[in-house]
Amino acid sequence: MAKPKLSPQQQAQVLAQRIQAQVVRAAGKGLMAAAIFLAARVKETMSEPAPRKRTPGGGYRATTRATPGAPIRKLSGRARGSVFRRQISDTQVAVGTNAKSDKGFNYPKYHERPMRGQSGSGKHRFIAPTVRQYRAELARIIGRVTTVEMR
Repeated sequence: MAKPKLSPQQQAQVLAQRIQAQVVRAAGKGLMAAAIFLAARVKETMSEPAPRKRTPGGGYRATTRATPGAPIRKLSGRARGSVFRRQISDTQVAVGTNAKSDKGFNYPKYHERPMRGQSGSGKHRFIAPTVRQYRAELARIIGRVTTVEMR
């Protein structure tokens, strides 16, 4: 039997309940649990699909311009699939993405950080706003107040 289709508001409620349950399960489990939680939230942020069409080279391009200030949108899923979490030391973890275009351009970094000489850079941030949004949950999972450094 098929599940009934949920409205966007109901889907948001279900997602909020899942996130809360994950926070409760992971509470006090430490830094790596927080990194896993944050990586999942970053992927969710990047999951909004863009209207797209195939290019002659086999890739995709968006058919509409992105809203200024909105997170990057999903075209092929390459950026979302490249989200990583890594423990650097006992007191540090890294959460980020290392996707590159076919020509080697680091487009997630371009969208996340303003860069000198690149006027469109930093306009579609997705990691920093996600960290700010879930700061309280991250502190609860880690078990103490934390500091965040963006590089």
